Amino acid sequence: MKKEKILIVDDEDNIRTLLSDMLSMKGYTVATAENAEKALQEVKDFSPHLVLLDLKLGKSDGIDILKQIKKIDRSIVVIIITAYGSADTDLNEIRFGAYGEIAKPFDLNVLEKVVADALESSTRRSEE
Repeated sequence: MKKEKILIVDDEDNIRTLLSDMLSMKGYTVATAENAEKALQEVKDFSPHLVLLDLKLGKSDGIDILKQIKKIDRSIVVIIITAYGSADTDLNEIRFGAYGEIAKPFDLNVLEKVVADALESSTRRSEE
């Protein structure tokens, strides 16, 4: 069983449930958060290896949450999930430390591969 912990941050219940179920079945330990406040608390309490972060989280901006996550722990891999992608947004995400972005609606197989690749990349960097 995988030991990696993943935090899913999305204000849509169905997205959190879908991703949580899929990643749990793949052997990851999963926690979820529906808003920025809970997300940041989970980052502190759950200590995830990877965060799947919705770019638009109610009134909160995903880039601001990304910055706060990186202040808590720079080693956490953050993948942005969004239905509102743009070239400017992509540049900001990368500038503030996001691993990448996955557009909604997403292909679960692609998401699974991106998550696995991101965790593997992170593990390799920490071993260097």
